[in-house]
Amino acid sequence: MYNQWEPVAPDAEVVTATLTIDLSNLYRQIILPLEWASHQPGDAWEVDLPLTIGHAAARIQQVEWLATLADGRARLRLTVADESPDDIRLYCLHLDSEDPWQRACANFDGALTAVVLTQPGEPVTLHLRASLALQRPFSLVLSVTGQE
Repeated sequence: MYNQWEPVAPDAEVVTATLTIDLSNLYRQIILPLEWASHQPGDAWEVDLPLTIGHAAARIQQVEWLATLADGRARLRLTVADESPDDIRLYCLHLDSEDPWQRACANFDGALTAVVLTQPGEPVTLHLRASLALQRPFSLVLSVTGQE
């Protein structure tokens, strides 16, 4: 959080403080339910899964089954779009099926694709980590209401 105080005269009756909030490393887990029986490697299909974290929001819009690896895991590409309110900027997003602290957050500017590895036939647990900032500073005005 950053704050900024405006200079005031010693006899000032109003003081304004402006606060800008920047939240880094918000974290949560989300289950991505997939209908494995309806799909195979090479398929791409639409999904509608909200990714709400803090006051920010994004949405997984598409899943593409890129390949099946030699160890049997499916390699999936997830297409994500930002749906945060206008006064919030989601500027970093990490989406993975493994430990979310292994890699840095990816820069996020309205859309992102993420590749995850998972076992076919099972629900996918996604680890979501994000950073966001409030676009509009919050101002707190303190004023003198009476004389002593």
